[in-house]
Amino acid sequence: GHGPDLLALRGGGAAGGLAAGAVGFLGGEIVSGIETIMEVSGLGDELQGADWVVTGEGKFDDQSLHGKVVSGISGLARRHRVKVAVIAGSVQVPPAEWKSAGIQCALPTAPPDMPLDQALSRARELLAQAARHFAMEHVV
Repeated sequence: GHGPDLLALRGGGAAGGLAAGAVGFLGGEIVSGIETIMEVSGLGDELQGADWVVTGEGKFDDQSLHGKVVSGISGLARRHRVKVAVIAGSVQVPPAEWKSAGIQCALPTAPPDMPLDQALSRARELLAQAARHFAMEHVV
């Protein structure tokens, strides 16, 4: 075979295999999405002089600490000595783990017993409550 082994290509399964197809048929290159977005957006410059960066996901889990948005943001924030808060629909990472990853605060928006459809329908209200809680505890 010529070219890369598309079945073994790290990240090749992204977007339902579109990433591997782009490499194999279009001469594409797989890059870290969050690293690219941070570079293009100039996020590093935005962090100059900041105290906190607040980021989040629907579910803050083990994957969040490995190559997803939260891990990219926390790595960049650490380099700029900026504290990181994660506000997510649910927080499934134990505090010891997120603290060792350089995150100072992780807040869920919904109680663990709230059904997903209810959490989604009340997302705006729940996010506002979590943001208010974060501000009262860490910013004011």
